Amino acid sequence: MGIQGPRRTIVPTSMGEGRRGDGSPADPEERGRARSGLNRREALAWIAAGSVGSLAPNVAGVAEGEETSPAAEEGPMVIGIPLFRGVTLLDFGGPLQIFAFVPSLKVVLVAEEDKPVECNEGISVCPQRTFKDCPKLDVLLVPGGGGIPEAIANRCYREFLKEKGPEVKWVTSVCHGSLLLAAAGLLDGYEAITHWGWLDCLRLFEPRVKVPSDYYARYHVDRNRITGGGISSGIDAALAMVAAFLGGPAGERAAKQTQLGNQYAPSPPYHDGLPHAADPEVLRAVTRGMEPLVKRTEEAIKALLRG
Repeated sequence: MGIQGPRRTIVPTSMGEGRRGDGSPADPEERGRARSGLNRREALAWIAAGSVGSLAPNVAGVAEGEETSPAAEEGPMVIGIPLFRGVTLLDFGGPLQIFAFVPSLKVVLVAEEDKPVECNEGISVCPQRTFKDCPKLDVLLVPGGGGIPEAIANRCYREFLKEKGPEVKWVTSVCHGSLLLAAAGLLDGYEAITHWGWLDCLRLFEPRVKVPSDYYARYHVDRNRITGGGISSGIDAALAMVAAFLGGPAGERAAKQTQLGNQYAPSPPYHDGLPHAADPEVLRAVTRGMEPLVKRTEEAIKALLRG
């Protein structure tokens, strides 16, 4: 978030002995060092640092002879994440981890008041700014969570979104966050998705907001709106955001490097992550468990739309 590691320039290794036909080292470990510009000790150091958000290493370096993106040259892009009581930790923690490895991105956690915000999981997070003293943002990223009905009904939260929406280059969300964007009118005329259990809640905003046919996607892009699916989808969405924010080859390279730096190569032991793939008994149990919150969310949206 705040402190970034020193910028690293990746320099290609010259041809020499003990190299493969393509010029890369024959030894796998040496080949890894040549690609990353890190020796084993340095690699272990930045991997360890990755567990500390603000001290995350700069893995999204620029190779010699390659151009940086215009966005990166303008200075760090500021990503504002407005928190609310009952926010889901991974909704913003996952993207934050991805962004932390990219030096040209800066995350600012904001909240209505200058006091710790209790997450859905019982962990409290301290915001860095309040809605009143929030700096100018380039990106708005809205998370979801168990406190979504109250957040929808919170006029102060909605007004903050309405104020910041027009000034940012990108409007994004994870999970139920798209419901908050819709409640603030920031998805009018756009396609968007949300957690699969709350798709009917999002459809309450139709025809202003359109739910696309690929509503089970990990994320959906409609011009400068990027909406993620449920919770863990935020990591995939964040990688797509990095590429989109920085743009071109530099953006894609940064996204790939933070993916590798975070060792993001999911291979879950089960395949019950979506309704159509889940075991029927699992689906029934999870749907029953979510039902009270879904109903409260529906009620909050209907009350808002009634005015």
